[in-house]
Amino acid sequence: MVKFTVPDEFLHRLKNERLPVYVCLKWGQKYIGFLNSFDSRINIELGEVYEFNETSEDSATFEDDQKLEKLIIRCNNILTISDINSINPEKNDLIRQWRACQ
Repeated sequence: MVKFTVPDEFLHRLKNERLPVYVCLKWGQKYIGFLNSFDSRINIELGEVYEFNETSEDSATFEDDQKLEKLIIRCNNILTISDINSINPEKNDLIRQWRACQ
């Protein structure tokens, strides 16, 4: 059975517990970082962010020069926001590699 969560509660939990998030944009970019803040429209600010393009996911490496200190994303560009801990790393190489470097 699928458990549904109110978006506001979900985002507050991610922010307050400082859980890493996986954000996919409509245009193919993917980000892994920590949710610093959000507003009522779900514009989000991420911190300690790694950015990846859809084409580079297979060869993704996690180095300091790819790390952004802060990123602000407008709500209408977001496709999904996920708690990294809820994603099976066996099904996503990008997350498995990110976890390995932490």
